[in-house]
Amino acid sequence: MRIPFVFAISLLLFVSAPAADAPLKTAPIATKSGAVIGADENGVRVFRGIPYAEPPVGNMRWKYALDPKPWTGARVCLAFGPVCPQPTVPLYGDLGPSSEDCLYLNVWTGAKVTGDPKITDEKRPVLFWVHGGGFVIGAASQSWYDGTPLAIDGAVVVSCNYRLGPFGFLAHPELTAEAQEHASGNYGLTDILAALRWTQANIASFGGDPDNITIWGESAGAAAVIALMTYQTDVPLFQREIFFQRAIVMSTNTAVPMRFRDKRNGDLQSMEELGGEFQKRLNAASLAEMRSKTPAEIIKAARPGSAIPGVSTTDSICVDGRILTAPIADQFANQKVLRCRMMIGNVADEGSMFERKLKFESVAKYSDFMKQRFGEKSAQALTIYPAATDADVRPAMTDLFSDIFFRSTRLHARAMLALPPVDEHRVFVYQFTRKAKPMVDSGIGVFHGSELPFFFGTVKDTEKYTDEDRELSRLIRIYLVNFARTGNPNPELAPQAPNWPAYSLDAEQHLNLDTPISGGEKLHAKTLDALEKMEK
Repeated sequence: MRIPFVFAISLLLFVSAPAADAPLKTAPIATKSGAVIGADENGVRVFRGIPYAEPPVGNMRWKYALDPKPWTGARVCLAFGPVCPQPTVPLYGDLGPSSEDCLYLNVWTGAKVTGDPKITDEKRPVLFWVHGGGFVIGAASQSWYDGTPLAIDGAVVVSCNYRLGPFGFLAHPELTAEAQEHASGNYGLTDILAALRWTQANIASFGGDPDNITIWGESAGAAAVIALMTYQTDVPLFQREIFFQRAIVMSTNTAVPMRFRDKRNGDLQSMEELGGEFQKRLNAASLAEMRSKTPAEIIKAARPGSAIPGVSTTDSICVDGRILTAPIADQFANQKVLRCRMMIGNVADEGSMFERKLKFESVAKYSDFMKQRFGEKSAQALTIYPAATDADVRPAMTDLFSDIFFRSTRLHARAMLALPPVDEHRVFVYQFTRKAKPMVDSGIGVFHGSELPFFFGTVKDTEKYTDEDRELSRLIRIYLVNFARTGNPNPELAPQAPNWPAYSLDAEQHLNLDTPISGGEKLHAKTLDALEKMEK
């Protein structure tokens, strides 16, 4: 998710939850690195700020994450770790202290963790959360990512910070040359892999099932999920590291051209070329000097972001030869993707936030933009997203930008169903359409990211959300936990929520998450079909 504009941000304040005074502490819980102590918060055991990797500081800046050094005694984990360095956005609220020493994760569990493995043997499904923010901003400590409601519902929730911006995604020829893997970039993705590896090794001590992990992300976090679904698919199955069994993908935009680490892709510069430009802006003569710069200097030298959906992916993750061996869309088309069950979907007005950032309010500016984006096919594109008057421009751009997300959803859903062996319940598609008060007040509808409080159950504010909203959130969490437990969002026993039909290639069914919940078919099919026909 790109940096939102003023009114979207003011509706969704990102604040870190402070530790309660004199919390009731848990017993020491064993991990591979040492024991940890968390807080017992009304029956949910919460462990904040567990290190899952060595701090990537000093000479470890721009190196792949290493396992944390073991510690002696029990480490008290009551406060979130520092957020990764990122641009200052005052209207985002206080995310707390930042540091390159930011590779920490958090665990929420309702299991009766005691430190005795004979007692802690519940094997609850694990929901592993990856936050969004365009790979530039954000943190696992944001208040609406509180895992308490889902832990009460029966899942073990894990969230992690990962390196962002130039700290997490810089590629550079010198970095490639010094690395044993002969690759650079995508450090943020390897951080997420390290956190998954930690989860698989340790989550049983928290009542979670290490063989039942669902990776889950939104926006850039969803792009990370999709990218990791293609990880190691070139490796023989018996040699692969399988870190998760299911995936939940919210508002991804990965069906876009991608950068390569070491060569151009059409008009897209290589990541190493961008790394060289970064070095010049940093005014550093060598890699050693680059590593000596302060975090503030690194952030100042970073490339500015873009309001256009899809650019966060091409500005950050790249085909590096280590994590990604080919563009994501190609990997899905060539069936080089983890054969897992997937829940995937979008909000109704994905493009509204991004359209407002560009501020194109005339037909002339819109036409120029379409020429830049579609080239010689811009006239055809303008028939799909027409704007006869200046008043038509903003709705047309919102529809265009929304389709960038919906197209990714359809591409990935179709590709997953084509994977052998046939699984009629492999994919479940949704559209979130609930226009709660924060969306109404925003003036931009059900905007990108506005559904997150419903999925986490953080819709407690009675001035922003109604009892109907909280009931919808409860039903969504039933779907999430059922999916994490069994790979099917529908309950195994008595119906607790409306039936969610599995996606099929003929009907392309989806569930509208609204009040009431309803079914639908062929999301955005008319414009998406037209786009595909135009591009053939």
